[in-house]
Amino acid sequence: MPTRFIHLRRREQRPTTTEFIFATGGATIGYEVSSLSDTEDAVEYYIAKCCDKDVFCRKIGRDVSQGRLLRGGGRTITIPHGLPRGEIRKILVEKYYESESHFVPNIRERVR
Repeated sequence: MPTRFIHLRRREQRPTTTEFIFATGGATIGYEVSSLSDTEDAVEYYIAKCCDKDVFCRKIGRDVSQGRLLRGGGRTITIPHGLPRGEIRKILVEKYYESESHFVPNIRERVR
């Protein structure tokens, strides 16, 4: 399975606009799904965080998260076999939200 990516950005609710997305800060979650058995899949993922003072760059986030996944530095969770990609994304974003509350996922998912 190819490595897939979810890009998260820092955001703020402002009274004059519906939502303001910062150019700085952010995170990229790189993940790969592999089959464990007929009933379970394993999702290995790594979260690459961008400092709040640095400009967010998707390419750097992809490179960092994919490189660390290839070196075996990711975390692994078990999910039911055949879970749709959208559900996998929700699970991974929730894992990230457990520690951070000011990020919003981008609509697009990157495949590399």
